[in-house]
Order: sequence, then structure tokens, then C-alpha cells
Amino acid sequence: MAEDSKFTKVTVHSSGSALASPARLILSVFDGVWSSRELIWSLFVRDLRSQYRQSIMGYVWLFVPPVVTAAVWFFLNNQRIIRVETDIPYPIFVIVGTTIWASFISFVQRPLIGFLGGKPVFTKIEVPPEAFIFSSMLRAIFEMGLRVLILIPVFVAYKFQVPPTAFLFPLVLLLLALVGLAIGTMVIPIGGLYSDVQNGINSFIGLFMYTVPVVFPIPESGGYLATIMNHNPLTPVVALARDVLTTGSLEWAGQALITGGVSAIILFLSLLFLRVALPHLIARMGM
Repeated sequence: MAEDSKFTKVTVHSSGSALASPARLILSVFDGVWSSRELIWSLFVRDLRSQYRQSIMGYVWLFVPPVVTAAVWFFLNNQRIIRVETDIPYPIFVIVGTTIWASFISFVQRPLIGFLGGKPVFTKIEVPPEAFIFSSMLRAIFEMGLRVLILIPVFVAYKFQVPPTAFLFPLVLLLLALVGLAIGTMVIPIGGLYSDVQNGINSFIGLFMYTVPVVFPIPESGGYLATIMNHNPLTPVVALARDVLTTGSLEWAGQALITGGVSAIILFLSLLFLRVALPHLIARMGM
């Protein structure tokens, strides 16, 4: 079939199993990302422009959720409605935690949002679905970088000096990104068929925050909450991200590296599974 552009070729999805050639399957994932690198960047830039084109406040909206959450918890603690004891000033504890958490939520949500946004395209023309997924991943990374900027005036206002371990903060955020992206990519096959998945993530991820030391530290006394937080695989990453920026402690480093490593494997396997499941997903979606 003659074609004028590689982006106008009609894609025929075969029902044959891609698992018949595992090596080819793995290479197809890398090739799909590399061959569409320019498209990934174009989608990333386009989405940024379109999202804030009709917004007066623009990127300020990225700061609103963590700031509002931090302000609520600071007010409750300041008025003695709740009592939270921390090793650092509580406003710094909570603003760092909510900023980290807002970024994690973005990493979880973006892969599925990107997949659903690109569905009308990659089901009809030869564009790897990874292009839309990775452009959304870039969005999450970009938004995380902007959110971190809000910590600077807070630290200056409280005259808080960061420890030497602060240079590790971006690396720990990378571990956080791996965890969120692994979860977000893993749910794509089901989320592509049922909107309940995306609605469920948006509804319940806020409750999940209270099983991680985001707005209060792990309780010292025993109890269900302390047990859950200590065994939550996300706890070491969140705790380490805050510690390297505030206290300088590396207590959670080992567990955080394990969580990040496992998440990287899950992310890669999820991309492989998506490649295998894509023809069946398209058939089920009625495209």
C-alpha cells in the first residue's frame, strides 16, 4: 500500500500471540519508543500548550492541591485539633510530604490518561501506543519539577538549611516515579476497557495517602495504622525523599532501592504485556 508518511499507514492488528517470539516482543517495545521519540516530544509540547491555553492561572494549578492539603493539616495542628510531633518544623514536614504525594498521584494517573487520549490514533494508524504513554510520563516529570519549586520559598521563610544529602533528592524522586508509573502502566489493559478503573484511582488514591507518612510520621505505638505504614512498599520511598531533603537520614535507603528496582521490573513487564494484549484490547473496544 502506497503511503506519503509513516504516520498514515493503516495498522492491521493480528490475533496471533506475540509471545511466540519473546526476543522480538522485547525489541518491539524499545523500537516503538525510540522510533517515536520525536512524536513523544511533540505530543508532550502540544499537551502542555493545550492544557493551559485557556487558563488564567496556568501552571499555578499544579501547586494548589499540595498547598491546600498542607494548609489544612497545618491549621489543624496549629489549633491543637490534632497533635503531630515531628523532628523538623511541621509546616516543612507537611509541605514536603504533600508535594511528593501530588507528584506520585500524577505518575499513577498519567500512563492511563495518555493511553486513552491516544486510543483513536494508534488503533487506526501506525503509531506505537508507547508514544502517548511516554509523553504523559514526561508531563508527570515536568509537573513534578514545577511542584518542587514551591519548597524553596517555604525553606527560605523558615530559614531552614537543607543537609548535604539534598543532592540525592532528584534520584529518590526517580524511584518515586518508577513506583507510580509501574502502577499506572499495569492498570492500562483493564483501564482501557472500563472507565471504572480511572474513576476508582481518582477516588481512592486520596485515602491511600493516610497509609504513607505524608502528613504525619509513622506512629511509634503499635496499632493497625503503624503496621500498615511500616509494611507499605511506598513508605520507604516517601520517607527517604523527605529525609534526604530535611534531616539527612538514609535510614530508608535500602528498602527504597528495593522498591524502585521491583517497580522498574514491573513497569517493563507491564509494557510487554500491553504489547501482547493490544490486539485483543482493540477488538474489545470495538475499534
